[in-house]
Amino acid sequence: ALWAAGNTGCTPGGDTHVRSCLNVISIAASSTGSVGSPTQFPAQGVNGAYLYDPAIALDASGDAILTFDESSSTAFEAVMVAAITGGVWSTFTTLHASTTFYSPGACTSCTWGDYSAAVQDSSHPTDVWVLAEETDGNTGTSCASANTCWNTYIGRYTFAGPTI
Repeated sequence: ALWAAGNTGCTPGGDTHVRSCLNVISIAASSTGSVGSPTQFPAQGVNGAYLYDPAIALDASGDAILTFDESSSTAFEAVMVAAITGGVWSTFTTLHASTTFYSPGACTSCTWGDYSAAVQDSSHPTDVWVLAEETDGNTGTSCASANTCWNTYIGRYTFAGPTI
């Protein structure tokens, strides 16, 4: 199967505004080059927040693991993770939240969450490693530029139980 994740506009339940939501599609494919019909999953959004910059990978069981960013005007930016297993979205889990709003040197047009990635661990194929840009609340004027006020968060997600 081929999987792709991106953004689309949607109005989450209970919201009155169009937000940036997660958009995921999978397409069955074979080693001979035949491609099946696409499966479009329902767009996922959060009331009052924006979801953006998703990355997707599959674990050994074929579960899709997504990492993405969530932000709003009332909550600090957060690196999130979710899964699609058996065609059903899991609940969203916060991997890391910033400690304040991102505004290095009082910059009002600075961006956050410019990249994300997800990849299956080749040594432990039930695990997926995810990473995303985060800031940990860099707001001070000590940043030489907005580009020097960010970090990379790395985490691991798995459905597999521990082995003994």
